[in-house]
Order: sequence, then structure tokens, then C-alpha cells
Amino acid sequence: MQACQTNPPGAAAAEALATGSQSSSRSLPASAMTWFSFASAMLIAASSSAVTPLYHLYQASMHLTPFWITVVFASYVASLLAALLTVGGLSDYVGRRPVILVAR
Repeated sequence: MQACQTNPPGAAAAEALATGSQSSSRSLPASAMTWFSFASAMLIAASSSAVTPLYHLYQASMHLTPFWITVVFASYVASLLAALLTVGGLSDYVGRRPVILVAR
């Protein structure tokens, strides 16, 4: 029987660092990243209408008629469209990072 050769405790980490430049930079498989991207896109699409369920509460608490609920929703849509059109062009002009910093 032969004795097994043991590596020092830090040898595995040093070997991983040495071969790290040869390995891929992705930590997830492509299929997992695809599903994560799809789920993120669906979450963003679903949350873009997050204020819509509040309109029923607004109607009940402020005693609004269906006409005024429509006006509130139309103003939300108009302001969202205006923001997307202007800030999208602005971020192309000045860059993404300054626009994100101002948005915070």
C-alpha cells in the first residue's frame, strides 16, 4: 500500500488562483443566467404597474368617481411616458451613471 500525499492547507487555494485566469468569468451556467434574466424582466414588467391596485383604495378613501380614477391613471401614464422619453435621451447624452446618481 502506498501512502497518500497530502497537500498543505493553502495549496488548493493557491492552485485555484493560479488557474483562475484560465477559467471562465461566469459563475452561473448560461441556462441559469437566461432564466434569471427572464425572471428579472418579468418582475420589472409586473412592477411597472404597481400603482394600479392603489387606485381602488384612492377611490374608496377620497370618494372619487370612475371618471377621476381614469384621469389619475391617464396622468400617471402621461408622466411615465414623458419621463421615459426625456430621461432615456438624457442618459444617452450625459451617460448612465450620472442619471442613476441623480435618480437616487
